[in-house]
Amino acid sequence: MKTIKRHQPYHIYFDNTLYFLTSRCYKGEEVIQPKERRDFIRDLLKKIFTEYNYRIYAWVILPNHYHLLFKSRIGIDLAKIMQSIHGKTSRLWNVEEHTPGRKVWTNYWDYCIRDEEDFFKHFNYIHFNPVKHGYVDSPKDWEHSSYRWYLKRKGSEWMKSCFEEYPIRYFKPVYNQQGIKRIRHFEIDL
Repeated sequence: MKTIKRHQPYHIYFDNTLYFLTSRCYKGEEVIQPKERRDFIRDLLKKIFTEYNYRIYAWVILPNHYHLLFKSRIGIDLAKIMQSIHGKTSRLWNVEEHTPGRKVWTNYWDYCIRDEEDFFKHFNYIHFNPVKHGYVDSPKDWEHSSYRWYLKRKGSEWMKSCFEEYPIRYFKPVYNQQGIKRIRHFEIDL
């Protein structure tokens, strides 16, 4: 009898469903830099998600991982989408760095959004992520995120109301290089 190892983490594919997705570089390495790589993956995500009629609501790309909040059309297509994105970026970046066969990505994790509150907590989590990881002091300072798009179109009062109505909780403290805690009680600097 042949046994097949099950895919970890398990993925559940639903049509027309809101998802939060995280994808991390292998061993947490900061492979998504310089800035041009974040530009490239942003454009690739947009292109491929559009080809599959998926709608992206929020996104952030950091040097070693990214998060997306999106709505699926045909759920099973998510596996093809991720294979395409990770395959293209791995091949390109391994050629650029002369590291053929190097593993660039770990698997991705997806989570089905349950309701409006869940949606906006993940929306806020995505936009606050560069601050959480100590890259910037304010979400508006990170260019590889949908935060500025919403700020320009919806305004600072709308963004502030999202954070106030659906606050992010349970952040672990983040320390800067001098060992000083960066987040205790954060205030949104819009």
